[in-house]
Amino acid sequence: SCDIMKDFAVPFAVNIFLRFIGLSDDGLETFVGWARDLLHGDKEQRPPAARAIVAFIDELATERRKEPVDDFMTFIVKAKVEGRL
Repeated sequence: SCDIMKDFAVPFAVNIFLRFIGLSDDGLETFVGWARDLLHGDKEQRPPAARAIVAFIDELATERRKEPVDDFMTFIVKAKVEGRL
């Protein structure tokens, strides 16, 4: 049997997200695992998955601030809101 959300939709959405922020799918399986735990896990699985995703995004943002590249994450970290970064 196949769970469309777990087996197709989540990996597909994660792949699109990673490419959108400028990453290849090198970490796809890891990120898919976090997303599955966050979306479909129990109450013990969700908090660590959320923390892992936040840590991943935070680390990527830090990298892009130090070494900007031409991707969406760099755009986000360099964006100004009301004249402030």
